[in-house]
Amino acid sequence: MHRKENWGEFARESLAMAGVTGLGYWPLYVIPFVIGALIDGRGLDEVQAGFVASVEVTTIALSSLLMSRFVSMIGSTSRAIYITIVVIILGNLISAVAESYSLLLVSRLLVGFGEGIALATGTATVTHVKKPDRLYALVQVGRGLIGAISIPIIAYAIGHSASAGPFLFLALLPLLALPVAHWLPTEREKDASASEINALFHSKIAQMVVLLMAAMFMVTLGESFWYSFIERKGTSIGMDLDSVAMILSATIFLGILGAGIPAFLGNRYGRILPLLVLIVLTTISGGVSLMATTAVPYVLGAFCFVIFFAAITPFAIGLSTVFGRTGAVSAAIGSMIVGGHAIGPTIAGFTLKAGGFPALSMEFAASGLCAIVLFLVLGYLVQQRKKSDTHVTGVSVD
Repeated sequence: MHRKENWGEFARESLAMAGVTGLGYWPLYVIPFVIGALIDGRGLDEVQAGFVASVEVTTIALSSLLMSRFVSMIGSTSRAIYITIVVIILGNLISAVAESYSLLLVSRLLVGFGEGIALATGTATVTHVKKPDRLYALVQVGRGLIGAISIPIIAYAIGHSASAGPFLFLALLPLLALPVAHWLPTEREKDASASEINALFHSKIAQMVVLLMAAMFMVTLGESFWYSFIERKGTSIGMDLDSVAMILSATIFLGILGAGIPAFLGNRYGRILPLLVLIVLTTISGGVSLMATTAVPYVLGAFCFVIFFAAITPFAIGLSTVFGRTGAVSAAIGSMIVGGHAIGPTIAGFTLKAGGFPALSMEFAASGLCAIVLFLVLGYLVQQRKKSDTHVTGVSVD
């Protein structure tokens, strides 16, 4: 049962979720700069640097997905977060001093494990608030502000030490979650959790959950194709690194406007229709920036892409809450949102090396098309489910 709405509590919970889920998301904001630093500071090629990023993000996605089945069993949420913060800091410090490629990969595995646990734990708590779409939109605003601020800082750190700078910065970043972790919603419906999860994964509604997970995977796979080398795209058309950093930082601030879309609309138009429209718009704007040969279309495309993409996640998380109240589905969707970045940098690295930015643009467009098809099928099943009027959780599917 949801608690009565209290705006002070709502704000604290939003801040806590922004800090805790940020442990899993903030590294994604700076991936292009970490990849660039590994190439310039440690002599790795595009594929090797992309693989380092993929190792970390793959571990985030897998550990988050695994944790989604057990998240309702956590006793002290804040204590679990404190432990993961220690693990993340330790892993980043090892990365900063690692001299071998193997040790670097192991340290990113350690970091990714901690980030994945934090991501699942934080995302699952969205089911315990009354307005998940609006809460998560506010969470994205807070998380995006920190991400935007972190971009010029990590660029500054790389300028001083391309080898250790980015990892030392990433070791400090988790400290932001320490003072707010205890504000996470902790109410759990433990008595219902086991039966609900079993019903969910042994029913027809599981088909819709799988489609939603697959669609969000494709959405973020495309986003990772775009974001992993968007910094390189900027420098390839004659822009300097500081200018690209400031532009990408500005795009994240503009992404706050995108997060305001679900906060304003709620679910008055449902969730699947807005998701479809937003995916089409992100595919067009992202393609424009990747195919740009001058600064103007590059900047405009990037601005529009981030605004539209920022609105997708709150709608998807809101949709996930109608499939279950324990947080298992929401945590699993959260893992897919990160999961697209698991293999994206490596695939993008191969594609860029083989065919340049035109090939990467086509790859990006293909991922958007796949996501559109999956959401169309999901929409059809949702309508069929509404007609049958049979629901596993007793909540209408939007």
